[in-house]
Amino acid sequence: MENMINFQEEWIKMVDSELLKLGYKNISPDPVLKTIQLFTIYERKIDGTKRKVFLSKELASKSDKRIASIVKKFADGIDVNPHLSKTISNIDFKDMLLNDWGIYHFHLGEKIDSSGFIERTADVLFGIITNTNAYLVDIMPHDNWSEINLLEIIDANWPQLLETREVKGFIPEWTIKKNDEVFEMRKARLNYMVELKNGKIFNPNNMGYASSGHTISSVLNAQRYYHRKLSNAQENYIAKKDTIIKKLKEQYKYEKKEPYEFIAVFKEDAVGVIEKDSDIFFSLV
Repeated sequence: MENMINFQEEWIKMVDSELLKLGYKNISPDPVLKTIQLFTIYERKIDGTKRKVFLSKELASKSDKRIASIVKKFADGIDVNPHLSKTISNIDFKDMLLNDWGIYHFHLGEKIDSSGFIERTADVLFGIITNTNAYLVDIMPHDNWSEINLLEIIDANWPQLLETREVKGFIPEWTIKKNDEVFEMRKARLNYMVELKNGKIFNPNNMGYASSGHTISSVLNAQRYYHRKLSNAQENYIAKKDTIIKKLKEQYKYEKKEPYEFIAVFKEDAVGVIEKDSDIFFSLV
């Protein structure tokens, strides 16, 4: 008799293992909350993909050798996570600058200290990082997390980055125009619309943030993944298991002494199973 897989249980085991491997200990016992924790870490960390680098006019006008150093790291696909805030090591910390505006900040030290991070600097580099590009905005003093001028620079240099967030077609009753107002709204975990000097109005990044401080997108994605995607994978596995075994035998010409043993696999774009000995993957959702 072939083994039965509980996809939600296997997912929980995988999440716990992944978070522990990344060095996190304060893992929530709740399956959805720990999924949110994992998705949030994925949002905060930057993978080592080689990226095309763009400098704003404001940044390009500055003579600072540290800029060239981090530009090279992005272009060569070198790990830039040591330049991030040390709060990345705290699974419960909410980076409200990133969650609200989608902006990272990078310390500009040259040496890695005993904690594994680049030496901290009084000023930091702000930027928006996508899967393929790094848009480096400006260098400003540390703690300028509510500086609306960051959005002004982004809109002036790369308006396409904010296009999907722009409010069009109606005029809201109120908007935020001052840095201290941004700070207070984030502190209260209240979503808002920010208005720039040119009159453009923008919503938060990633659908805004929940009262917990997590992005709404990470909360919804975690809920959908755990309750819907894994349940669908469970149902499809039960319904298609015999078909999968038939496919192994007929299409892949794979024969073994039964029972077949399948293992749950969680990929970025799919949930499925592999047959333990053949390592052949079958997508379920």
